[in-house]
Amino acid sequence: MLELPDGALLMACHGHQFARAWMETDNLHERVRSYLMRSDNKGQDWEYYSTIAYDPSNIVSFDETALARTADGTLVTMMRTMHGVRNRHQHMWTNYSRNDGESWSLPEPTNLWGYPADLTFLQDGRMLCTYGHRRDPWGIRGCISKDGLNWDAANEFVISSGGIAPPEAVPHLYWHIGYPTTIQLNDGTLLTVFHEWTQENPIVQYVVAVRWELA
Repeated sequence: MLELPDGALLMACHGHQFARAWMETDNLHERVRSYLMRSDNKGQDWEYYSTIAYDPSNIVSFDETALARTADGTLVTMMRTMHGVRNRHQHMWTNYSRNDGESWSLPEPTNLWGYPADLTFLQDGRMLCTYGHRRDPWGIRGCISKDGLNWDAANEFVISSGGIAPPEAVPHLYWHIGYPTTIQLNDGTLLTVFHEWTQENPIVQYVVAVRWELA
């Protein structure tokens, strides 16, 4: 959730425009779209405000959208995507709005692989993206952008490493590592919180907090 200077609250959501049964396989359903909800009374009431990203060709799904505001007021996103009928996870996509979310640029792919993401506007004006890396090597990663609009995996770094391939007894288990959220503290250090799973029986989900600083 993001608060604008005028006090309005913005929340990025995802879903289908038309109701359908979960995991329905007929050819009439649409891919997931990312959209924006807005509240002008501190969250008491919400209304649909705009569509952030949608693929009318029904190939790419846009969901779990991270949202942040740069120093010049540009809203930027980082979106989890899934492609094709098999819902293959691909690189994250991004776009921006220069009118507080009323309209959006066309989404474009980045070369950052992972999901889902969190965006943090840093004290020095740069943008930090943190995200789960749900394949070998497992863990939580971060990347820095000078403007929040341009991203390069060459700037990627590891915040927390660990994890194993999903155990046979619980297939796909460790694919769910992540959902990080990051804040910058007053002293400039960063705190990233995310969830993991124990690697031994009994398998338990737990929350991890990592305090770190940029080099």
